[in-house]
Amino acid sequence: MYPIYKFELSANGTTQQAFPIYPDSLSKDFEKESNQEFFRAKLTGNLTFEKADYDFIVSKDFETEFGLEIFISYDAGATWVSYWTGTFWKTDCQFDADAGTVVAKVNVSDKYNDILAGLDKEFDLIELAPEIQPIKADKRPMIQIYVPGQSAVGCFLSGMWWETDCEVVTNETKLQQDYHFYPMKKCRIIEVSGTVSPAVPDVFTGDAPDESGGNYDYEYQNGDYRLTVHCEWDGEGYAWYWELSHEPDGTVMWEASGNDPDSWPTAPYSQALNPVPGTGATGLVYIDVRDVTVYARYITDVISAGGTTTYELDPYNDMVADNRNYTRVIGYNVPSTVIFYDALSTTPTQWGIYQPGQYYVAPYSAVLGIFEAFPVARSTWGRISIWFVASLNDWLLEQQWRKEFTLKDNYPISSVLSVLLGRVAPGLTHAATTDYSRFLYGTNPITNINQTLFITPKSNVINAGYSQPAQKAPITLGTVLNMLRDCFRCYWWIDSSNRLCIEHISYFMNGGAYPGTPDYPFVGTNLTEQKVTRNGKTWAFGREQYQFDKPEMTARYQFGWMDDVTQLFEGYPIDIVSKYVNPDKIEQIDVAQFTSDIDYILLNPSEISKDGFVLLSAILDSGDYRLPYINFEINNTDHILQNAYVAFIFLQTYYLYDLPAWVYSINGVENDAMGIKRLKTQTIRFPMLHDPDMLQLIKTNLGNGMIEKLSINLPSRTANATLRYDTE
Repeated sequence: MYPIYKFELSANGTTQQAFPIYPDSLSKDFEKESNQEFFRAKLTGNLTFEKADYDFIVSKDFETEFGLEIFISYDAGATWVSYWTGTFWKTDCQFDADAGTVVAKVNVSDKYNDILAGLDKEFDLIELAPEIQPIKADKRPMIQIYVPGQSAVGCFLSGMWWETDCEVVTNETKLQQDYHFYPMKKCRIIEVSGTVSPAVPDVFTGDAPDESGGNYDYEYQNGDYRLTVHCEWDGEGYAWYWELSHEPDGTVMWEASGNDPDSWPTAPYSQALNPVPGTGATGLVYIDVRDVTVYARYITDVISAGGTTTYELDPYNDMVADNRNYTRVIGYNVPSTVIFYDALSTTPTQWGIYQPGQYYVAPYSAVLGIFEAFPVARSTWGRISIWFVASLNDWLLEQQWRKEFTLKDNYPISSVLSVLLGRVAPGLTHAATTDYSRFLYGTNPITNINQTLFITPKSNVINAGYSQPAQKAPITLGTVLNMLRDCFRCYWWIDSSNRLCIEHISYFMNGGAYPGTPDYPFVGTNLTEQKVTRNGKTWAFGREQYQFDKPEMTARYQFGWMDDVTQLFEGYPIDIVSKYVNPDKIEQIDVAQFTSDIDYILLNPSEISKDGFVLLSAILDSGDYRLPYINFEINNTDHILQNAYVAFIFLQTYYLYDLPAWVYSINGVENDAMGIKRLKTQTIRFPMLHDPDMLQLIKTNLGNGMIEKLSINLPSRTANATLRYDTE
């Protein structure tokens, strides 16, 4: 039986049945809120009120808000249920006093009104008093590497690298005694120039000789050429010579010599070498000699480990601006981890340019294979670049120098949402149960990980040993929900029990279900079975016209946080490997007001804004919440991350379920997506006596369509739906 409708007008606590005149085109239109997955239903088509309804509206004060409720009955009026509610003001109306009519444009009034109006209202989270949960974490040590005279020090931790500003130190004794750096490796760099024939190498490198006294001979080899340096005391003064010889016959092609009664040359210095007659060599060879010493130390908060005792460090009087969370230091001495590298490339690289057409490249070892190297003191680079390559053993030793501590004031995301809802939309609820989110609470249906999300004001981590927690923490409900969307691809909606529910995008793409649940994917309307009475064909028959939403086909996704983070927390861009996407469409996902790289915050507090929050993902371990570690192997290098479940290198997993095409690339490695965006669209008409569950799919001959929008004509109960299908 086709339904019938009745209308009620209300104002200032008074309600009366209304009898508006409405067009045959009056419809209830379901559309998604911008950048969301929930629907709101608006009434399309104006309502004309006359007689008693006109008098009711006109008689009310201008500040009056009017309510309109539509009821529906499927049993000829024996029973009625609420079908749609809206509001309007006199300013939404057209009045005709002569005819005694008023035409009203009625706005939707539903369970989303309060929450949407309050998304950007700011509150002090501390005053809202959410639950507080301590979390155990580690202060992890880092290796710091420095070249005297530089204004930045390189910082290295388990495959992560960054540079931080520091005091410029040229006194190497002070560097060792006051700041406890160890002289790990000293290299002599000899750059060669001049217009000569035959061509010679433009650089030689090797260990720097001890020039403090005594005789020495040093040889530096590059390809077919060897540069020999000899210095000695000849009884009357200091004598020296240089020879540039060609191998394998050892012919000396260029040479120079000199003497001095007091000393021989010490780096840095320059020297010209003359061609040796009869060898075919022509032109002067100019050599510029300099030495570079690389110093290193371990920053930690542990007094001793493995039988080694650290030195006390005053974090406020160190050469690095702010090591407030660390009070111990010890020299680091593994010379093999420093590489002086002479290779260049004609292809541009991320490491910068030596001179036009020549770019620095990271080192490669035929013995070790490809490994991940990190640049050191880039401002000192000339013809030679300097790199740090930590071994797996370094990262294993790192575990001995960790110091456990407790972050005391952390707020579960469930409690944060609950207290914010209490101020924004008191009629809505949220709690840490699977009724509200299978994704956030319990075993995650995407990763099978049982994690709990927390946030804490950043100042609580910046000052890890605080005696008093943050006193103010401004926040909005919108920033929390946007963070869940941008980090986890999670979207919210309000269910019929007025619960704020949150699930992953794949849940919506499959009709409100995850894999492994009954009726997955969930189809609510099957047009391949429903038949047209007059001809016996299905409503899906002859309706296979479709098109593609090409503007939404993103070519790349890039990620970022509120503050600087290390590479894996920022993640690598996701590049879509397809010719049909828009090559110039890049989607930048920046998580406003949040950061998650706890190690970087602890080790680099002066570089972190005190505004905003740290996002934490903890697991329950023997009754305590703890930040877990994950090991990522990238370029044959182990990266050990704390709080890794909220690093974008991991969070990108959640993006793989709705990419524009099936093949994607991260850090140069191609792989197949877990799901594909629904950018194939179709518009289809069919009868619909009862409003559908908008989460559920509609099955047609094109497949299971996800509802994008739906319009139901009230008089005819004909639905006009726009459906989305997998692009391919």
